[in-house]
Amino acid sequence: MEKWKCIVFDLDNTIWDGILSEGNITPRHNMIEAVRKLDERGILVSVSSKNEEVVVMEELRKLRIDQFFVFPQINHQKKYKGILKISQNTGISTSQMVFVDDDFYEIKEMNAFLPDVKAVTPDQFELFFHNEILTCTSITGESKNRRQYFLSEMARFEDEKSWYVSGNEACFEKELKMSFLYRKCLSDDKGRVEELLSRTNKFNNHGQIAHYKTLIAVEYKDKYFAHGIIGVFACRCNEDVLTIDMICVSCRMYARGLVGYLVQGLMDYYYTKHKIRVISLDMRNTANNQYLPLMLKSIGFKASADGMFRCEDKTVTVPEYIDLEYRM
Repeated sequence: MEKWKCIVFDLDNTIWDGILSEGNITPRHNMIEAVRKLDERGILVSVSSKNEEVVVMEELRKLRIDQFFVFPQINHQKKYKGILKISQNTGISTSQMVFVDDDFYEIKEMNAFLPDVKAVTPDQFELFFHNEILTCTSITGESKNRRQYFLSEMARFEDEKSWYVSGNEACFEKELKMSFLYRKCLSDDKGRVEELLSRTNKFNNHGQIAHYKTLIAVEYKDKYFAHGIIGVFACRCNEDVLTIDMICVSCRMYARGLVGYLVQGLMDYYYTKHKIRVISLDMRNTANNQYLPLMLKSIGFKASADGMFRCEDKTVTVPEYIDLEYRM
């Protein structure tokens, strides 16, 4: 199982030998190659460094790796705060992040404030990189496009700021042209489905799927990016009861605040097309998926003593400007 989703690098004596503000730095070609390999495998790369952003970005451009870093945190704040900002912007849990720094003090500080982050020295990272990352062979189309997605997110964030400044933030989502497509899974989807199941923690109920009759994939797109499959459900109907054996939704939908709408879109289909009265979901709490029960309760589900969540409320509140399409 591939756990790591984002590797965050310091720069001085990590990506290069020497201190940039003092001049005379020498690139570490093995680290630069690692950045390229991480990107190829769909693992995000970012920076948390105490430096001057303009100077750093110019140096990264010279090394031809500036385009690989998403939401870089280059300033003079504590590095663990940079990690938190990257986590907030990407929706990636700190438990799925690695921090690489040559400074023993910085490693200890990261361990103290964000113990979930795996903090390692450059030498330790090289062993970790070869043992835990290069051994992963499952690389899907969505993985390869992951950096492009987050670059589109950076563009979206900048546009969103201008809407806030103008006082029209309530209209911003209407301009995104958001749409969900619900469809049956195809044989070609197997790699992406397996990737979602192995990489997603926050919105994954870890239910059993041995007896499901229909596996449903959900694709999402907006005017910035076509995200591909961002969710998968295993469902079965028994008269007027729908049981959701499995729900697994990408963290990126959490970062966008769209998980509730995604689930409600599925509910609306079954309420309308199959005359479902009750929706039951096999919920198994883990240390990571604590957000899922909260989301379920927010859209009308109630927990029962047997560990199931049930909903009999047919009120669906997906905004009309989000397009829902069904091919099931």
